[in-house]
Amino acid sequence: MKDPIQKQRDRRRRKKILRLAWGRPLTRGRLRNAFPRPLQDRAEETAEALCEDGVLCRETVGPGSANAGVKYRVSDTLKKAVRRRRLRKKVRQKVSQAVAKCRLEGRHDRAEDPDTVRAEIEPERQARAAAGKSVFTVATNELARDGARLRIDGLDTSAFEQNPVVLWDHGQDDRRGAEPIGRATSLRKRGGELVATVEWAKDEFAQRIAEKVESGYLNAASLGFDAQEIDRHATPPEIARSEMLEFSIVSVPADTGALVKSRATAHA
Repeated sequence: MKDPIQKQRDRRRRKKILRLAWGRPLTRGRLRNAFPRPLQDRAEETAEALCEDGVLCRETVGPGSANAGVKYRVSDTLKKAVRRRRLRKKVRQKVSQAVAKCRLEGRHDRAEDPDTVRAEIEPERQARAAAGKSVFTVATNELARDGARLRIDGLDTSAFEQNPVVLWDHGQDDRRGAEPIGRATSLRKRGGELVATVEWAKDEFAQRIAEKVESGYLNAASLGFDAQEIDRHATPPEIARSEMLEFSIVSVPADTGALVKSRATAHA
């Protein structure tokens, strides 16, 4: 049985490994360099234990690749759980703020009933649903399937904000061309993600896409951009500066984190 001090050290080591792997895949070399020499083997054992627990995923890149070796990345299940926890925390904060406001205004009867306040300040997705809008993560800092990593802080969105078109499959549909299926009513960068709110067009095709998003048959978005500067010293190379051109609803995204965050009723 481990003593309390050893348990505390193990918890700290696990947290440190998770922080290292959260932003980008954690190579074995970077993992070992993050710990003193006597603890490097123990750090690898901890990373393998996290993989067994389903917290990390272990990837092995073949010797023919420039990035050969073992990599650890945070599992999608954990990321989704963290997002849900953050959303619940945000709702609790809004409820607390509203309760405090009721007390300041002398409405103590309502201040003592947080459930009533909660019903009045439902998460924003309720209002978006009534307005026929959906929210997507358009891009993240994560390594995409095509081997590219986009720096969100280096993405220029000013031109897109003047013409915020949302397309279907980057306008590659022979029948539809580049005709928009919606527009982005808000665009924001937060936590290494680019998040957009989509207002769907009212034509038949756009409404069909909206219905498929609502029902869960379409879940992903994809960013169309112009790469202007590539940092080749990073491993793998990163797109340091780019200009956003459009974003599209797609069946399978290159960026595995570019998924719907909030669905809306298409026929509002």
